Amino acid sequence: MNESCESCRFYQQIPTNPGGWCRRHPPTAISSKGLSTFPRVAKIDWCGEWEGGIGKSDASKTMKELYPSVYPHNAGEVKRERGSPF
Repeated sequence: MNESCESCRFYQQIPTNPGGWCRRHPPTAISSKGLSTFPRVAKIDWCGEWEGGIGKSDASKTMKELYPSVYPHNAGEVKRERGSPF
């Protein structure tokens, strides 16, 4: 088996991009304004923490598929707290 990022259970394909995110660890801060992101990796990258076990189609689910309550199909379905920016 090819132990590259593309076949790892922690890899998530970025839509409209040839690479993806490594979700092995929590997001890393990228600015002093509190922004953070997961590391971006190429499909052919590799590391010492590769784990198999999930099929390629499962590993490339979209954010909407993984977190449907955060990304609803209809924005009107979201219940927002008063004063919340989300």
